[in-house]
Amino acid sequence: MITHEIRDIKTGKLKSVKLTRASAIKYFCLECCGGDRECIRNCEDQNCPLYPFRPFKIRVKKPQKKGNLKGKFETLELFKG
Repeated sequence: MITHEIRDIKTGKLKSVKLTRASAIKYFCLECCGGDRECIRNCEDQNCPLYPFRPFKIRVKKPQKKGNLKGKFETLELFKG
């Protein structure tokens, strides 16, 4: 982690922040979109090298796989005896 000066979106003044890779990407996207998180969520600039890593994306939950419990219990029965 490094300390770096960035422009505060609200005040326009420089402020010192501790940056990680993730926070640097977040601050870059906020700067690009004028501080609007919704703009980042709806970003369509797929040519931006940071597009796949942009913050505030709408997360899509993947359906959970339901395993076949019957098969698991049958294998347990084999080891009992």
